[in-house]
Amino acid sequence: MPFQSKFTNEELITFLTTDEEVVTSDNVKDAAEHFGVKVQSVTKRINKLPQFQKVTRGKWNLTVAEKLEKTFKNKLARPRMGEVVKLKKELGISASEANFRLRYGVKPSQFEINFAQQNQGRFVFHWASHPELWELK
Repeated sequence: MPFQSKFTNEELITFLTTDEEVVTSDNVKDAAEHFGVKVQSVTKRINKLPQFQKVTRGKWNLTVAEKLEKTFKNKLARPRMGEVVKLKKELGISASEANFRLRYGVKPSQFEINFAQQNQGRFVFHWASHPELWELK
């Protein structure tokens, strides 16, 4: 009779990625208690999953793809038109970019602010300044 696991990889990932981008030994202990298994079982499973990158003993980071997914899954509520217009005027950007920035909580980087000041208020979205939005290829 094959071994039946008490939790799936997806359940573990969902449980561990709800709050922060770093998983610590305390999170692992909580997961073990939640699923009714030993801490070693959870640790062994985390080390096998590509969504987690081990940093040090008892500490894992989410991979870039998982951070990106978390960013867009947890998008903010739709911004009000007044907020969009205010940001649009403040930064000199299009309404769609202002909506994007407000909806996903993307604040202008220092590079973007400096560029706007040097170019009569012309604003650009600088992807390199926002690694949390990069996609893996």
